[in-house]
Amino acid sequence: MRGLPLAKLLFVSSQITRPTSPGAPRTPRVPQPSSRRTPLALAALTLVVAACQSAYPYDAKTPDEIQADARADIERRDASSALTKLEYIRTKHPDYPDQEGVDFKHAVAKKIQGRLWKAFVEFREFLEKYRASSYVHESAQHIYDIGTQLIQSRSSFLGTGIFREADDGVLVLTYFAEQFPNHPSLDAALRLMAGYKFETGDYPGAIADYDRIVKAHLESPWHDFAEYRIAICHLRSVRRADLDQSELRKAYEALQSYLTFRTSGMRREEVMAALRECTEKLSESEYRIGDFYRVLGKHFGAAQHFRLAATQYPGTYWAVKAEEALAALPPESGALTEAPRTVAPGSASRPAADAAGTAPW
Repeated sequence: MRGLPLAKLLFVSSQITRPTSPGAPRTPRVPQPSSRRTPLALAALTLVVAACQSAYPYDAKTPDEIQADARADIERRDASSALTKLEYIRTKHPDYPDQEGVDFKHAVAKKIQGRLWKAFVEFREFLEKYRASSYVHESAQHIYDIGTQLIQSRSSFLGTGIFREADDGVLVLTYFAEQFPNHPSLDAALRLMAGYKFETGDYPGAIADYDRIVKAHLESPWHDFAEYRIAICHLRSVRRADLDQSELRKAYEALQSYLTFRTSGMRREEVMAALRECTEKLSESEYRIGDFYRVLGKHFGAAQHFRLAATQYPGTYWAVKAEEALAALPPESGALTEAPRTVAPGSASRPAADAAGTAPW
């Protein structure tokens, strides 16, 4: 083995285990895993290489060049690199003439980074600071995008349902609607806000937003849907049929208007189903008011409302009950001899005065 190199001799000797006794066979040595220091060394080397590659020659660049590189980072959606460069310009070149461009790109980078509320705040402050900026239209679109992402989010604080991102989305889109009333996406923003308010039970707020679509966006693809939803909002606002007659009347009128003027509307079936529900509630309203009079012993007023429930809304559950209640009233109430009052379909009546001319409340 004299002619073998030293390294090879060391390798061969490391693979052989000396026998424990003169007669024992030689066994090859199992290779052991490499030292733990090797992965650590590779990781350290990787970090060094990355640091060398990420080193940016700020001193050799003008502010314009740095801003151009930041714009390139934004186009690659590398928000962190862009923000680092833009912050450098803000810090090292406070008198840089194009601070407007720096501030705009800073807000855009925050949006790309996913810090949506912070990005919105920066865009809002940007528009307040640079009112005549050439970036106004781009800022409007970014604000709309931010509001859309937030309002469609279902995230909340620790999943508790409070401090929801969607609530922030409503605030962002409300600002958008106020500041950019002629933006082509305004109707879509109103639809998103109205839909969220509808889902969360804010029916007056939803009606206000849907109404803006109906009145100001006649060509909007959401116009038909907005008309339908206004009627449904009124219907869902009813807590008790005998207490919320005003909302019932508005719902009935809106549903009838849809069927009358939207002969080819996309939601006629849903409207007809809602109209049946609304008619049932109007009948219930008259019945319950009549029953209130009956309990007070004011049979004349009770007969009037029972008769309205039976004649104006025939075929409903409450119309049948009203007929039964009329038959059970004493003859002196006028239940059998008094002619039914003519009331426009769907218009719930005001509580009738009793024989002495006074209402029960």
